Amino acid sequence: MKNQPNKEEMDGFKKIIDEMLALKERKAGDYGQSWKCFGLQGLYAQIGRKFSRIWLNKDKTEGLNNEMFRDSLMDMAVYCIMAMQLIDSGETEDMIINSLKGLK
Repeated sequence: MKNQPNKEEMDGFKKIIDEMLALKERKAGDYGQSWKCFGLQGLYAQIGRKFSRIWLNKDKTEGLNNEMFRDSLMDMAVYCIMAMQLIDSGETEDMIINSLKGLK
């Protein structure tokens, strides 16, 4: 017999997915397609920057700001999905580097 997913857990998961979608839509209105400019490596750098922020603050117990951790995790999740979009579309190249190569 297959286990059934816990409804409360799945509802919480869906709530976070909806929050991520709202964040992406809000930021897309501000930044448009600029996230594609540096390609996959640019998104890896953004993910790494967010991870570093979490890692460097993980042992701080005084003045712990769980909201900062949550925001960084949310940003990382959105960047990961955006990276998957680039992979799926085949648009993984750095557009700026490619443009500069044509100036030689």
